[in-house]
Amino acid sequence: MIDPVLYSFFILASAALVASPGPTVSLIVAETLKNGKVYGFATITGAFFAGSFYFLLYYFGAAVFLEGMNPVYFDLMRYGGIVMLVWMAWKMFKASGTLEDTKGIRADKSPFSAALRGFFICISSPKSVIFFAAFFPQFINKGLPFQPQILLMGIGFLIVGVLSDLLWIFISLKAKDWIYRKGGHGLINKISGSVLSLGAVALLFIN
Repeated sequence: MIDPVLYSFFILASAALVASPGPTVSLIVAETLKNGKVYGFATITGAFFAGSFYFLLYYFGAAVFLEGMNPVYFDLMRYGGIVMLVWMAWKMFKASGTLEDTKGIRADKSPFSAALRGFFICISSPKSVIFFAAFFPQFINKGLPFQPQILLMGIGFLIVGVLSDLLWIFISLKAKDWIYRKGGHGLINKISGSVLSLGAVALLFIN
């Protein structure tokens, strides 16, 4: 059903691709630093559903349709994601960093809202579908049925992405204690805001 050698190379290439930080990773790190691992997991969940949605679009042939779309539509979605990241970064920088302020900020949030933010940031890059169309065929064995290979590659790519995101949560949690000892909530706010700002810059130039 699939060439094990080609699939192994595909998994390695996927791991190398998803390891580099982008806007979604920036959001995951910021949510974890600011609100804890539950919010990081929720952000990953939202991003996973967005990635799955784009893979299914590719799997059922939407890539050809999207390639013919006006680039303005892609840019509008991307700019929406940038505005959201910049707004969140501004809120982080604005926060005073006191314990009371932190409680107030957390009270109007929920893991579900973090999942929605993860979904929105990931969905704001619709060219992911075209990326699938360009990346996956390089690892297809033409002597085997195409559809099962594409399906397994999609599943593998999404799993690798989740594992990479979980690693970023682990790194963020390890760093959080040290950051808190050095500067408390104020420093966490500043670092979270900086990470979100970098995510906005990445989303601006990623396409």
